[in-house]
Amino acid sequence: MCHNFFILLPGPLPAPRSHVINTPASYPSGYQGIIMPVVIVKMRKGWSVDQKRTIVKEITGTLVRTLNIEPELVTILIDELELENIGKAGKLRSDTR
Repeated sequence: MCHNFFILLPGPLPAPRSHVINTPASYPSGYQGIIMPVVIVKMRKGWSVDQKRTIVKEITGTLVRTLNIEPELVTILIDELELENIGKAGKLRSDTR
């Protein structure tokens, strides 16, 4: 199985106040840019839509809890790969089945 997770996070966030969820209105004055965690999940083709829904829900929940941000700021990209496009240990995965 090939599972790679790439998480692109913004630079340092302002320290969240424990009772306030980070929203654009709570960012420091003069802050520019969009706080936008983007997670790229690269995996082999063949997972069901329900499994992908679960992946999106769980990763989003983790980032919301960890970064204290709104779920609307989280983007998950799922990149499905054919086994012929994945190499491991010098061989194509499609050749090692």
